[in-house]
Amino acid sequence: MAYSKFFKELIKKCWNANPSERPNARKIVIILGNILKKIRTKELDIPKLTKISSVEDEPLPAENMNSKSIYTSRLLTSTVYEA
Repeated sequence: MAYSKFFKELIKKCWNANPSERPNARKIVIILGNILKKIRTKELDIPKLTKISSVEDEPLPAENMNSKSIYTSRLLTSTVYEA
């Protein structure tokens, strides 16, 4: 079983529209501990990661940001459920 399924479920819980349904920090630590335990006991498959490019490590230049722009966030629930 892939570990990404567990992270997807955790993200869904953390992004729940109802704040009372979101896990608190203690619950998140427990969930991550359970995932780590499954990884250590080889119950979860971990894909081998390779570095794609060093360009990803470079910071974005500040001139790309417009200081007069207003940045907002939006609820991504539908995006999470589609994945």
